[in-house]
Amino acid sequence: MPQNNTSQSAFAPSLDESVYQPIAAQLPVLFGEEHNATIYDGRNVLKLINVNQQTCVVKSFKELGVLRRIIYTYLRASKAQRSFEHACELAKRGVGTPEPIGYIAFFAQGLIKQSYYISAHVDYDFEFRDLLTSPPSDLNAVLDACALFVTELHQKGVLHADLSLGNVLVKRQPTGYEFYLVDVNRMQFRTLTHSEKVENLTRLLVQKEIRERFCTYYAQHNQLDAVDLLAEVNKHVEAFYSFRRKKTALKKLLGLKK
Repeated sequence: MPQNNTSQSAFAPSLDESVYQPIAAQLPVLFGEEHNATIYDGRNVLKLINVNQQTCVVKSFKELGVLRRIIYTYLRASKAQRSFEHACELAKRGVGTPEPIGYIAFFAQGLIKQSYYISAHVDYDFEFRDLLTSPPSDLNAVLDACALFVTELHQKGVLHADLSLGNVLVKRQPTGYEFYLVDVNRMQFRTLTHSEKVENLTRLLVQKEIRERFCTYYAQHNQLDAVDLLAEVNKHVEAFYSFRRKKTALKKLLGLKK
């Protein structure tokens, strides 16, 4: 049971915990230092921080309200812990993700207060979302390779609940492309049904032209009918947008969104 003003941490087995734990313990201070570049500042914050002479991406999860602090202390692992454990599992299954370094969670008054996930920085070329606004000359080759990557992801029993435009990083290599999954705290590892695989494509394929091309390649890699697959994905995309519209309308009605 967590005690007051303590921390909980874990690091990759190949790393010397006695070296990394003291550095991780300083993350609240390091996050406030201006020379550590911020690469994302939203609900969560991501910064580039030098950890034991290695450039790492450190993700600080937003501070929690009392109810969620209780849940993540007694009922569920923190998002930082799940991110680390899931990244380690992805690595075991041969799925691309930035190398997991470790995580640390800080407690106050016996409840979790703040948590951080540390991974190696990947010098990627673009995010999947960039294909929508700046399609490269090799767009079809990228989509074909990504469709194969997602096919193998599903075959390996991985369900990434946040498989969306910003959570797939792409790096060009002389022999093709490498793909890296990020934002991995919401994942399941099990055998997937056909319906689950198709629904999992929804948030990645919100743009019509990309959706049509991707489905052609995904169908080829899975011995499916491309027309039938596209029809299935279209239904899931329509349902996704319908749910978002209703959610936004409800928030406005309740005064939670201007």
